[in-house]
Amino acid sequence: LATLLKTARRDAPHHYPLILFLADTGARLGEAVALRWNDVSDDLGSVRIARSFSMGRFLGPTKTGRERIVELSSRLRAVLAQERPDIFGENAPAFPNEDGGFIDQSNFRARIFSRVVRKALGQGRRFTPHGLRHTFASLHLSRGTNLLWVQRQGGWTSPAVLLGTYAHFLPTELQGFADALTPLDGPIRTLDRSGRAAARKSTPRSGTISRGSVVGPPGLEPGTDGLKVHCSAN
Repeated sequence: LATLLKTARRDAPHHYPLILFLADTGARLGEAVALRWNDVSDDLGSVRIARSFSMGRFLGPTKTGRERIVELSSRLRAVLAQERPDIFGENAPAFPNEDGGFIDQSNFRARIFSRVVRKALGQGRRFTPHGLRHTFASLHLSRGTNLLWVQRQGGWTSPAVLLGTYAHFLPTELQGFADALTPLDGPIRTLDRSGRAAARKSTPRSGTISRGSVVGPPGLEPGTDGLKVHCSAN
């Protein structure tokens, strides 16, 4: 992914903001092409994805028919800050073609993106703009990013749909979580019969927690150092 983005920035500078947007948001290509500057928040921290441009002719709702707010990465915010004009019309595309209109997706795939892929990943590598959406999901899930955040960011219909495709990228530790609810130190907060909070001495890693207790901060899951995954783009 880093190699692809570096190549795009060098060899396709006009389209680099669009490619970075696809990589860092998980958005569909039609959603990104349809994005307008008035969909971008004033502080460049988020965008509203409300429509999709398809077949080079049709502007309509997103694939799921739902709008969503997408959080932007710091590097994407920096790029958009350089690209956003001081004055723009209500319908001005955020990622326009050279004439200021909507990008032709077929032309972008065949002439721009495929050329970047060949230079970055090799002649025999088949990889499309939609592959950046798969890469976004697989990399985030393999690093333990919150599942609901990934689902809402990319606009998948539900967490179940996301898991059905990408569950094999989740961290695979299957033991070591038994004490996740056991406080490491400090008193355990409990409630007496009157409903008032009471404290008793904690017994880390041993003993039991009484029924009705209010558990303290959860333990930390083991790290995922050394986890090996195979993503859409490396």
